[in-house]
Formats: sequence, structure tokens, C-alpha cells
Amino acid sequence: MTLLFHKLRWGYIRNNLQSFFFTITYIAITLSLFIYRFGQYADTTTALALARASAIAIYWQSGLIIVLILRKSISYVRSFGLARYLPLDHFVYFHKLTGWSIAFFSLVHTLAHLYNFLALTDITTISYWDFLVSVNLGIGWFYGSACLTGWILVLLLVIMLIFSMNFVRRTGNFEIFYYSHKLYVFYILVLFLHASSTLHWLTAPLIFLLFEKISAYYRTKKYYHGQTYVIEGTMLPSRVLRLIIRKPKYFHFVPGDFIYMMVPSITKYEWHPMTISSAPEDKELTLHIRAVGEWTNRLYDHFDHAKTLTLKKMLEEWKCLDFHPLFKNTDQINKFDVNCDHALDHKVHNVGNSLQKRTMILPVPEDCDEDGCGKIKKQISIENSDNESESGSGMVTIELNQISPKSASETHVSENHIQKPLALLKNIHKDVQTNAVFLKSPLKIHLDGPYGAPSSNIFESEHAVLVATGIGVTPFASILQSIMYRHIEKTRHCPLCKHSWTERVPSRHINNLKKVDFIWINRNQTSFEWFVEMLSDLVEQQSTISIKDDRFFDIHMYVTNKDGEKSAYSDQWTKGSSIIDRSNSMINWRFGRPEWDGIFQNIRQQKRGKVTFFYCGRPDLSGYLRQKCSENDFVFKKEVF
Repeated sequence: MTLLFHKLRWGYIRNNLQSFFFTITYIAITLSLFIYRFGQYADTTTALALARASAIAIYWQSGLIIVLILRKSISYVRSFGLARYLPLDHFVYFHKLTGWSIAFFSLVHTLAHLYNFLALTDITTISYWDFLVSVNLGIGWFYGSACLTGWILVLLLVIMLIFSMNFVRRTGNFEIFYYSHKLYVFYILVLFLHASSTLHWLTAPLIFLLFEKISAYYRTKKYYHGQTYVIEGTMLPSRVLRLIIRKPKYFHFVPGDFIYMMVPSITKYEWHPMTISSAPEDKELTLHIRAVGEWTNRLYDHFDHAKTLTLKKMLEEWKCLDFHPLFKNTDQINKFDVNCDHALDHKVHNVGNSLQKRTMILPVPEDCDEDGCGKIKKQISIENSDNESESGSGMVTIELNQISPKSASETHVSENHIQKPLALLKNIHKDVQTNAVFLKSPLKIHLDGPYGAPSSNIFESEHAVLVATGIGVTPFASILQSIMYRHIEKTRHCPLCKHSWTERVPSRHINNLKKVDFIWINRNQTSFEWFVEMLSDLVEQQSTISIKDDRFFDIHMYVTNKDGEKSAYSDQWTKGSSIIDRSNSMINWRFGRPEWDGIFQNIRQQKRGKVTFFYCGRPDLSGYLRQKCSENDFVFKKEVF
């Protein structure tokens, strides 16, 4: 109730005019249709008039709810900048609102007919039960099945509503929500059998929906747009999996976009929304996926299991290992316990733990052609403990082409020859110079998208404040990297006089963006490892950018678990990670929860233009930030999927 009154305040309405006018229009159309239909049956019983009036409200809203899930059409409209006039960022909210409205009018429709049938039993010889389920009374255009199909519709609505609630979707049961929502196909079909007039209201939305489904299938199956494969996978702290994916040939996106992802080896029919965490300027796609539900846990366990099997197989092969061409000193092999029979599982466990944060490199699927896939080059540097290399660095560098298994035997150094020394050296030397584990099996994935999200409008802002909690950082990682790409400067040298100068790369769609504040909140410090390299790059790149006034970037990191304060700066989470330092003025480290009053005051005092908050994270914090933004006349945008 408090939230409802908050939304009726002028400050909130002023910052959400698109949603306000859309809501007013939606209510006006619904009430107009209801009143008009009720008036047509005013000379009949009140129950019948209510049933007919609620029916037409259901018809129109059933068409609207389809329009609100046309993701590709909405993204296309967004690309023209129409988000400033239409509530494109809130269509998921309106989809839910329309669903509950359909449920309400369905209840009115059902109760009105139940009362009407009860009255008819007094003036006819037909039993109440026959009115409810019989198909012999001629009620309805399709073999008199209006009553029976009505009960089926009630059942379908109840199932979809219950399994779309937050307690189902937010507790690791996304698959239940996903499959139960597929019942909308049967809902539309049964609704048409229930009342033929449904066709007039649903024809246009269904045509657009069918076009989007066919288009999505065509993109993912026919052109090099949606079928691709995983190049690398890395298991990060808190059961987060980072996937580096070959970017399909015709796949183009903007920062903040998300995709729907399907992994045939996990499930052949489930598509899950994932935010792209890499910048469009990067050569590959990067996804950061946290294992919280059944599907994401299965994906994470797929890599964990593959890594374990690979390590176990290598340890088994080392039983008879006497010499390997990459070793120049066989004494080191003799120091290794090659008799793995008595402790193989223990060794796998130990080596697996040492490789917990290592990269797993996957082979290219056999059916990927050269135009669609290409070759990925990897370089591996292995420390040579005895003899220095020709360059004097004491490192042996191996370069290999990541190719399909068919031609693996044609390479000078086979994949099998690479796997053994890497893991063996890791077990012998703590300072092994590689992070790679080579897996045997490729992993193909299908992509549907990209689709626009609220954060993709960041370049229309003047002062953008990005707030993320936990893994909600993923859309902002893409945005931050892309912003730096678009602001980067290059050093030029005159070949004649040797004079050097910096030349700014022309901005692409930066528009009026003047300042970015990035606020990332995590429970513990290890979660920052997900994007520590990105943060390092931001610090380094900003130092090369000449901004006339203040810094363009400010990064605020919060660790809500205060127990980690003692070790946060003594423990270097990643090698050479100088950004984890109190002296770094660009990154502000805090322990405990953010003091939002002070943050909002500081943002107001900067006076860098119109402020827009972009949020992705816990739902409870979004309500508070939305309220604070309306109080301070800031725009608030929340990521929704």
C-alpha cells in the first residue's frame, strides 16, 4: 500500500511519465470496453451483463499481453530512441499487470456465469451440473463446449499464475516457471474454442508473435547468427562460470543487451536469459553465469565434471610416463609419484583444487566450417627449470592452433602432448605459468537475440549512475568496457620530426554522457574477482584520457561482510592487482552497506547534468532506490528479464 501511494506522488509521476500515460490509457480502454459491453446487455440480468462485459475485457487484454512479450519488436522500437516516449523498460511489469487483470476479469466472468446458471435452474429443468460441464446444451460455437472450455481456461490460468510468482522464480525453480508459461499456447487455442470473437482481438498480435518465432528460428538455424560454441570456460568464486564464446558472424549488439541461451547438451528446449558482459568491440562474447537454479547448476557442473575427468585421465596415463619430449630433465619426473593406484582420487582432488580458478579450453566442434568458426590461437608458456630458452627468459613458449578433432593428428604438438606436461608441472611446481586445462569435448550453444534492455539507453544520459549487487554487474561490465573503448585516445608519432601527440578516437553514439559513477555491492571480497581484470583496465585506460574537468569514471566498491575487512588489502586476489589498494583514488573501497543519503547528496553536488540511475540486482534495494530517485528528481531504470 505504501508503494502504491508512493507511485501516486507527483515526483514519481514526473520521472515516469511514459508509464503513467500508458497506465492511464490501458485503464481507460479497459473500462470503456467494459462499460460499453455492459450497456449492450443492460436489459438482461446483471449477472449476464457482467459476464459479457468481463469477457470483452479478457479478449482485449489477451491480445495486449502477447504484444508485451514481443521482445524483438520491442528491441527494434527501442533502437529508434522511442523509449523516451513509450515505457519499453517496463513492459515486463505491464505484462505481469495485464496477467493479473485477466485473472481478475476471469474471476468476475466465472462468478457471474455461476450465478446466472443457478438462476436458470429455477426456471428450467436443466440441472446445475449440466450447466457447468455439459456439451449438449448448445452453449458455445464449438460443439456447445463453452462451459467445458471455460473450466479448462480457469485451470490453465491458475497454473500459469501460481508458477510465475516470485517465490517460484527466485528460489531456483526457473524451469517450472519456464515450462508452465508455455501453456499460453493452449490458453490461446482453448480461448478461441471458448468464444469465436477472440479471433478478432488476437489475430494481429498472433501474426507478430508467429513472425518473431519464425524469425528467431531462421536466425539461429540458418545463418551464422545463433549457432556457435564455447571457446573457454572459467569457474570463478561463488559458483560463477565465465564463458568466452565465439561471436557468430552476423551477431551484433549494443552494450547492456541480453540474449537467450540454449545448450543442447544440457537441455534441448530450454532458453535462459543471460546478459552479455563483454563489449561489442570485443572479438568474442563473454557471459558470466551464476549457478543458482537447476539449469545453471547443471551447466556449472558440466565444466566441473569435465575438468575432473580430464585430470583423472591424465593422472592415470602418468603411471607409465618415463619421458616426455617437453622435459629436458627427467629427474623431475622421477620425483613425481607415478604410481597413482593407491591415491588417484586424492591426487585428482588436490590438482582439481589447484586448478579451481583455471581456464578450460574447449575444442572446436567438427561441424563448424572455416567461415563460421575459424581458428583460435593459444600461447602457453611453461617454465624451464634447468635450461634457459634461446631468448634467455627461461620460458618455453608453445603456440598451437585450436582446431577440430579431425585434424588433431596433423599438428606438430598434439593436444595430448600439451595436457600432460601442463598438469604435471602444476603438481611439481607451485609457480607453473599456465592457467589452462584442455578438455576433450566441445560445447555447442544456440543464441537468440540480442534484445534491448534499459541500460542500453545509457548513452542518452548525462550523468549515469550504475548500481549493481552481486552478479547483477554483468550488463554494466559491458557498458563500462564499451565506454572506455569509445573514449580511448591513441598516440601518434611524426615520422619526420619524431613529435608525439594524442588524438582522440571519434566518439560513437556517446551523445551527452559526461560522467559515470559505478557502484558495486558484494557480500564478500572474492566476488570482485569476477571482473578484476576489467577494473584494472578501467584504471589504466582512464589515466591516458585527458578530461577537461573532473574524472569521467568513479568506482565505488562495497563489501557488506565486515569480517573481510582485515584481509581485504593484505590478500592480493589476483597477481599484480594494484587496483586493490586504498591509495587508488579512482576506486573507493568501503566496508558495510552504502550510505545512500550521502551518495545522493554527492551526486547532486557534482552537477554534471541530468542524473539517471541504472540498477541491476536484488529486488528489495530497487524499491528503495526508486523512491530516493523520485525524491531527488533523478531518473530510475531497472534491468528486467
